[in-house]
This record gives sequence, structure tokens and C-alpha cells, in this order.
Amino acid sequence: MRPIRCLPAAIAAVLVLTVVSCSKHDVTAPAKSSAALSPATRAGLATVQAALESPHWRSLDALSRAEGPGPAAAATRTMLRELATTATTAGLARNVAEGLSLRIAEPLAAVIPPEVRGRTYVFDPDQHRYVPDPNRAGAPENGVRYVLYAVHPLTHEPVVSEEIGHADLTDEGGDAPNAVSLRLRAVSEDVTFVDYTVALAGATNTGDLAVQGTFFDGRKHLTFAIQAHAESGAESQSLALEFQLAVPEDQFALANRARAVATPADNTLRAEQAVAIGGNMFTIASVHQPKRLDATVGVNGVPFARIHGDASTLSVLGPDGQPLSADERVALGHLLGLFDGASRLLGCLLAPIGALFALVPPA
Repeated sequence: MRPIRCLPAAIAAVLVLTVVSCSKHDVTAPAKSSAALSPATRAGLATVQAALESPHWRSLDALSRAEGPGPAAAATRTMLRELATTATTAGLARNVAEGLSLRIAEPLAAVIPPEVRGRTYVFDPDQHRYVPDPNRAGAPENGVRYVLYAVHPLTHEPVVSEEIGHADLTDEGGDAPNAVSLRLRAVSEDVTFVDYTVALAGATNTGDLAVQGTFFDGRKHLTFAIQAHAESGAESQSLALEFQLAVPEDQFALANRARAVATPADNTLRAEQAVAIGGNMFTIASVHQPKRLDATVGVNGVPFARIHGDASTLSVLGPDGQPLSADERVALGHLLGLFDGASRLLGCLLAPIGALFALVPPA
């Protein structure tokens, strides 16, 4: 589960670059420091950092020592790896749209083999990996259980004498072909501190991904939801993405919506992205070609800057066609950083998907 550790850095990058100090009446003032962030934003960021630095998170890192995925789960991992590691909307459109629809090629309603369901896995310090323990009971009927331990600070291996809870991986898939769904729930002291579900569905030239997650640090909850729909045809490939991230106790929320369409005939990618945070909405619409880029950046529904460029020249102008002032160019840099940061945050939220499928043991 270690990939999710990139969340604090990604969220920090997003928040520092959100021009939170810009009000709806003054869209040119750049954010000067973290002091410009609202109390809710600062509290939400602190909650995320605290959750991912806790001992319970370190116990999930040790799950990387599981046996390795079974054949059905391994069949989906290449596509999942692309999805989790592609940072930009443009890259997602090119690399993932076809993968979502075509790589779920077999009826995979059930991913966890029947032969391993109901097993509990414990860490074997001699083998340095998780192994099934036939004497342990309590595993779910539709999945497997991994015992969680405190983690040694130097070796990062589980300390088998200090059990702190368990993680149940369950198969939530139904009877529909070309569909898979897994859920991971981690519990310590009767409190669920991780609940993460991923569902994939594929049909001819289309694919859908849905992720829901809740992380609890003992005081506050970090919740998020991601939806993606991809289509691949002879004339174009498209991907639509939405995700929401929130800390309800801090009244903190971030929402991102993006759509990209790639047309191979003219080698063009058209992309739109909108990020809502701190009571403001930031948008960018762009057209990418091998030797040409055109983009418009907006703030709260009002055009802020237009960008035009080719292989040698980049022109950045205000909506009136005049060059931006020095302060406006700084603010534009912050906005472009926000769009990139939101895309990277999405990658971090998707990263645990691969870990879930890696936890499916072979029969």
C-alpha cells in the first residue's frame, strides 16, 4: 500500500498553488504563503498528513509482502498500473481509454479464487512474507484476511508479536461478465480506519472505473470518490474523469472534473479540466497538436488568460488581447500548477488499486 504515501505531497502541491488568496473580485493576486490558506483548507491538509503518517498506515505497507496476485487479478494489473501512474489528463486519454475497454478481455466477475476464500494470512518472519494459517478463523466467506502488525522502524518488517488488527479483502463482483470489484477494509481496535473499493466494468470499446474510499485517523475522516468512463473507436478515444476529496469534520473539499478526446486522424487532443477549491472554480480548455497549443484559463467563469504557442514561440495574453502584468503572470503560473497538482493527486488516489489486486492470492 506504500504508493498512497504520495498523497500529502500531492495535496500540498495542489493547495499551495490554488491562489486561495484570490477572491472572486481580485483574480490576479497570487498566494504568497501557506498563511493565505483558509483555516478549513489548512485543517484538511493536516488531517490527511496525520492519517498517512500513523502507525496503522505503516502496518498496511507490510501487505506488499503478500504472496502475489492470482491469474485473474494479474490479468488486470497492467491496465491498472497505467491508470495509477499516468499523471496528466492528456496522458490518461492516450494511454488508458483503450486499456479500460480492451484489457478486461475475459469474464472476471469473480477475482478471488474459491480455493483461497475464507483463509487468514499471517506474516512468517522466516520466509519474510505472508502465508496462510489454517488455525486462524474469522476471514470473510467471500475473501481473505491479512493480520496487521506493528512495523519495525528500521527493517520495515512486521513485528509478529504485536498484532494491531486485520485487513479483509473481499470480492464484491456479481454475475456480470467483464466486471470486477474488490474491497479492502482495515480494522484496528474495532475501528475501521481504511475502507477502499474499486470496481471495473468493460464492454465493447468502453470501460468504466469507480473508486470510493474512506480513511480515518481516529479523529477525522478523509473521503473520496472517483469515476472514469473511457471510449475507444476507430476515429477517436475519449476519457471523462471526476473525483471529489473531502474532510467533513474540517469542511474541506476539493473537486476535479476533466474530459479529453484524442483524434488520431489529425493528431489532436482536446482537453478540459475544472478544479473547485476554497469557494473558487478554476478551468482550462486546451487543444494540443504536435506543433501547436491553444489554451484558455478561466477563474469563476471569467476568462483570465489565453495561451498560444508553436515549436518556437509561446504567447500569453489576457482576455483583452493585451500582455499580462507581472502579478497576473505569477497568478497564471499558480493556476497551471494547480491543474497539474490535481492530476497528480488523482494518480495518488488511484495508486492503491494495484495494491488491492496484488493482494489477491493464487489458488
